[in-house]
Amino acid sequence: MKARWGLAVLAATVVLSGGAARAEGLQRDSDDYNCSRGAVDDPRTIEACSNLRGRPVSADEIFADRRKGFERANDDWRCHHGRPGARRTIEACRRLRGW
Repeated sequence: MKARWGLAVLAATVVLSGGAARAEGLQRDSDDYNCSRGAVDDPRTIEACSNLRGRPVSADEIFADRRKGFERANDDWRCHHGRPGARRTIEACRRLRGW
């Protein structure tokens, strides 16, 4: 009886751990993941961003795109450049003004 439980636990471990390793491999190999999270000067990042955009890109272009993303994600940018009356614009202005 103990042997059957041992085999069942071993089989479950192999099945579950194999899926986790596969998921990590898929994320690591994703162009979207590598382009948005890789080091700007890493060849894998540049290749991933080039694949996503359909044309060759430079490290400087990747850096500029990321900077725009950070600027658009902050309250100051959203409050002053967001669409008037939009929920995100109103919330950003409230946080800036301390309301």
